[in-house]
Amino acid sequence: MAKVKCSRCDRRYSPIRLKCPYCGAHRSRNTVRREREDISPAKYIIGALVLLALIAAVAVLIIMSMKNKAPDEAQDAAPQTEFSQDEGVNSVTGEGGSGTANDVTDEKVEITAVKILADGAEEEEVSLSEGGTCELTYKTEPVESEELAIWTSDDEAIAVVMQNGQVTAVGKGTTAVNVKIGDKTDSIIIRVD
Repeated sequence: MAKVKCSRCDRRYSPIRLKCPYCGAHRSRNTVRREREDISPAKYIIGALVLLALIAAVAVLIIMSMKNKAPDEAQDAAPQTEFSQDEGVNSVTGEGGSGTANDVTDEKVEITAVKILADGAEEEEVSLSEGGTCELTYKTEPVESEELAIWTSDDEAIAVVMQNGQVTAVGKGTTAVNVKIGDKTDSIIIRVD
């Protein structure tokens, strides 16, 4: 930025200032007029070109986003993929594409059995004192299942089971706690002393 020359002390200072910082003289009107004349037509042309470039860039972005929203022929020709969840087994079926055995398979894997685990071990019976708790989990054979497990207690006056498998002993007696996954079930005996 060009400096302004003071008419009184002949020192140069920033054109942002209205008065000379050295002697306090106000800028003359001729100096202000000369500053306005310093803005050449080339600066206007460059500014107009930059503005046009920005407008063109915004227009291109808008057009591109409109094309992405409209279905085009390339998407219609792409293979169709169907997602389904049957009996607790997630599967993806479709045509085309490539994958490995670790990717989603088209085969339906059927659960043959479910087994309740008490604190991580296979047990037929669990003994608790009143107010005591234990964690029940399950495993499925031959594979792990993504299916939702539904936990129930035959007698909630003796033991209550939460849907995460936590059993709380409420009163004395014996009851069964059941888990159902798909069409497979298993039970465990809970004795409360």
